[in-house]
Amino acid sequence: MKKKINLLFATCLVAFSFLATTVDDLPRLFDIPVHANAYVQGTRERRALNANDGTGRWTEAATVYSIYFNVKGDGELRLALRGCSGGGAGQPNALRVTVSVNEAVASVREYRYDKENDADTLTLTPARLPAVAAGNAGNTVRVDLQATGERQGAYYFRFPSLLAWGEATRAGLNFVPSTNAHFGRRGPSVHLRPEMPAGDMEYFYSEVFVPEGQDVIGSYFMCNGFGEGYAGIQVNSERERRVLFSVWSAYRTDNPSLMGKYAPRLTRVNNKPGQRENITYTKFGGEGSGGQSFARYPWQAGKVYKMLTRVRPHPRQDKFPGSSLYKTWFHDGQEWIFIAEWRRVELDAADNNGKEPSARWYSGPYHFLENFNPATGNTTRLGTWDNQWFVSREGKYFEATRFTFTFDATAEAGDRVDYAGGVMPSPGPLSGAMFLKMGGYFTKNVPTRTRFTRPARGKRPELDLEALNAMGTDDPAEDAMLDEGERY
Repeated sequence: MKKKINLLFATCLVAFSFLATTVDDLPRLFDIPVHANAYVQGTRERRALNANDGTGRWTEAATVYSIYFNVKGDGELRLALRGCSGGGAGQPNALRVTVSVNEAVASVREYRYDKENDADTLTLTPARLPAVAAGNAGNTVRVDLQATGERQGAYYFRFPSLLAWGEATRAGLNFVPSTNAHFGRRGPSVHLRPEMPAGDMEYFYSEVFVPEGQDVIGSYFMCNGFGEGYAGIQVNSERERRVLFSVWSAYRTDNPSLMGKYAPRLTRVNNKPGQRENITYTKFGGEGSGGQSFARYPWQAGKVYKMLTRVRPHPRQDKFPGSSLYKTWFHDGQEWIFIAEWRRVELDAADNNGKEPSARWYSGPYHFLENFNPATGNTTRLGTWDNQWFVSREGKYFEATRFTFTFDATAEAGDRVDYAGGVMPSPGPLSGAMFLKMGGYFTKNVPTRTRFTRPARGKRPELDLEALNAMGTDDPAEDAMLDEGERY
């Protein structure tokens, strides 16, 4: 029989008394940072969230903060907001709090709060969580905060954190820590990695389909990834969409101004003057650095698009030792559109741990789905990829049917659990296609390194490779005519 104890547990001025209980039964107090786990409606997010105050200096009544987290267990969940009121003692502001569990409203209650210290707490109505469904990571809890009535003081409230404890928390919580606020609010990135055939592959072809309603702002449906870059379609804003093709510099840095250090360079080797129209070329950084090319193109949900990417050693290794050429095309449903070609120079041995530079064939193929807009990380998005083919250096075609699902560091750390991928079930128009799904705080997920096999389509794409390569220059000598402004 375990020894019983009397314990007073106090944290952040919230006191919990546990009488005649065992040590193993003691609940844990979780301090959930609001700025890393909340999404904002009714006002500009940059003004409404910050690391110090959570809800910032809340001045607009239309502002609604929605705080999300995942609870791994069931039973009673107790909640409290830590923070203060702008009105101060004797001048309370009013707050409406809605608590939802797995998208069903559990409670709605209004509070009047006049505490002046950021460490003060407002205890909320407890919620009872159901048993976790089989195959799910837990229960999704959403806490909506909305100020009501006339504002007292310079602002309504400052709530830096939401406290959670109780029976349901014994198994733990999933939420985003302050140290991962940017990427955590975006949600986990998810990947599908097709198994490559043996030998040197030169081309990779794939088809992408985004169902209607899944083209959420901030989404990147990456179609043709390779060891040194990626190509796919993005939703950049309500008015802009892009077809994007990027290649990393061999020199590893997040600062694109350093890409030209030592030997490595990225050079835009394409293209005939008529092919430069409507294509933007620039540098990128922050995730490694490299060269970026994109076309602003109004692609639509509910339509199938095709992408083709070519990777090969530069045919003039005497002139460009250790260099490779990267090239991508996009098919809009009617015709192929040439995006860009880049030449990447590998590091010299002296700057590459003594390893001699070597040119590349296609390697490391993958698809991914990510959200690059932290403001839309509470919305689920899904895309499908199908009919993937490799073309070898000898011109042989190989269909990809085996895939491995993986995810990023945000999911690996357990900060978010809304990730999934696999084969679309039968029946249905998308049956047999590979899919990726992320964001929105769903809990039925897929473990990393899960392997999938989709049915072979046997639908080899009709590709006139000679005509496609003629769209941009296929004469590497022509890149000598580029001016210095085109060399990165």
